[in-house]
Amino acid sequence: MLEGYKPEYESARDYAQAHMQEKRDAAAQQVRELRTRDQVWSAHKKTEARESLETYTASKRHLQEEIAYLQDQIEKYNEQLKLSFVEKLFGETNEARRKRKFAQEFRSFDTSTFERRKHDLEQATRMITSAELNLEELENLKKRPHREQIDSILAHFHEEEQAQWQAHEYKREVEQTNTERIERERPYRTIEHLAKKHGVYFLHGTNPSYTPIENSLFENHVSWRDKLRIAIALQPTLSASSLRPEYDGFENLFAGVGVLLRGGRIDAASPGDAATVARSLTERTANIGRMDNAANPATLDGIEQVIKQGPQQFLSNKHNEYTVARPDVAGLYYVADEIDDEVLQHVYKVPSHVELYKMSNESNLPVFALKNGRLFPVDYDEHTKVFKRKDVALDAEAVPGLPGVPADQRTALQEQLIAEYSDLVASARMYLDASP
Repeated sequence: MLEGYKPEYESARDYAQAHMQEKRDAAAQQVRELRTRDQVWSAHKKTEARESLETYTASKRHLQEEIAYLQDQIEKYNEQLKLSFVEKLFGETNEARRKRKFAQEFRSFDTSTFERRKHDLEQATRMITSAELNLEELENLKKRPHREQIDSILAHFHEEEQAQWQAHEYKREVEQTNTERIERERPYRTIEHLAKKHGVYFLHGTNPSYTPIENSLFENHVSWRDKLRIAIALQPTLSASSLRPEYDGFENLFAGVGVLLRGGRIDAASPGDAATVARSLTERTANIGRMDNAANPATLDGIEQVIKQGPQQFLSNKHNEYTVARPDVAGLYYVADEIDDEVLQHVYKVPSHVELYKMSNESNLPVFALKNGRLFPVDYDEHTKVFKRKDVALDAEAVPGLPGVPADQRTALQEQLIAEYSDLVASARMYLDASP
């Protein structure tokens, strides 16, 4: 962890209590059910164990008594054998001989019985020891049929608890690090600063012929004029490309018409097309590979590297892509280069100058013609209905100093959009439901 970072939760247990209550309850319920079953099983087994212990103990007592009796009888007959031996040496009667013979036979029989009883006693002793151990384990809950399952449930929950806590704290630490970095970089990761420092244009294009529905919240019937009005009035997070004057050209842009940006915060930068997708008014995320976003923004060094190296080709696209939050528009642009290729003519289609001039008046924004990688101010000829390009190009460093859209003009455009799209929520839902 970073020096000085203070975890939100001191332990995995604290985190789980705050964020994993449902899983905690589920695991606890499983454990309670299994322990209840174990308790029922254990009570039954303890009864059986006590009964077995009593049986073995009684058997042991009986065997001990029988062995004691047999030992006494053996001793008595041993005395009789001694007597019969003496009688044999010094003479014996028939009656004495009979008793001696009977004693020998009985001794042989009784000795085997004694050995069997000793074996039975040893076995009974072992059974008593086993029963006592079994009962002790049952009393201490060491012997449970679901013990391993319960241990597995608890271990799995604690592993998940630990993993989620660590992931949470890591994410929070990264976010805190990013927040601190963003605060440090805030004055420098803006279009105002970067356009001046690197002398590049930042432009957002929109194609009059189609809408990339998979990347946009718009539908195809939303006109190019309304797309630009929305960008101007509501300032949604949008994609943009940088253009180095004289080094890059119209093919390094997304479309032949759009807006020139004078301000905004850059959250992400990709050297090629990142196919970002609009998720809401304030969020765009990459659809190709990994791209930074507002929650995990690119570093200032990374952004400047993309600006310096210029657009890189990705598939058929030759533009780079930035995610710009709260974009501030300086003017409208259109491609003025001669385009012979039919495919490129479609991609970089430009509306009529009459329409552009009307859009300029509605938004109170100037129009610029892009020619050979440079933007030129234009004048509108009322007689020919076309723009005439001025001789001196617009310096990229001067763009942040352009006046942009007056506050009252932006408010008027917002009111127009709300009025016009109030019955088309499917097309403009993010703009109607969210404040800029």
